[in-house]
Amino acid sequence: ATEKDGLRWYVDFEKCDEVLYERHFYCNDLGRDLVPVVQAFKASEECATNKPKEGSVPLEPAVCQDMVTEVPEPFYLKDWLEAKREELDRGAELNLFEGHPDGEFNVRIIGGESSQSEVFEFETFFYQLAGEAVIEVAGRVVTLPEDGCFVVDGGVSYTVR
Repeated sequence: ATEKDGLRWYVDFEKCDEVLYERHFYCNDLGRDLVPVVQAFKASEECATNKPKEGSVPLEPAVCQDMVTEVPEPFYLKDWLEAKREELDRGAELNLFEGHPDGEFNVRIIGGESSQSEVFEFETFFYQLAGEAVIEVAGRVVTLPEDGCFVVDGGVSYTVR
């Protein structure tokens, strides 16, 4: 992992205006990497007293929070799919969040009969909304049923049919 994850606890969870405890760490495996961070907090003076102390929160922020970008309003996937039904029935591959200001992800909706062979730098998450798909990856064949999901590791080539 090259990017750190973080956990932050607040003095008052309802208000979230004063940070009680914060830690950043590399997380490759939730069971292995997250548990010690939570255990350290549970064993801390901050947890026992609900009062932050020196060192509870890093002086230098680990991330720069974007307070400027405006995120589009949420929408109903079912409505979006219905509006794009004709294109999807012809096998179109559409970007669910076309023009989204956060360029760090890509969600593609693929309709009808189609075939894709790809390899991406980061993980690829599949969710089969209707019907089934066949994914060939690393010498094996996976049948993805309706309402099923599957993850292909980053840098690994796959083909979907």
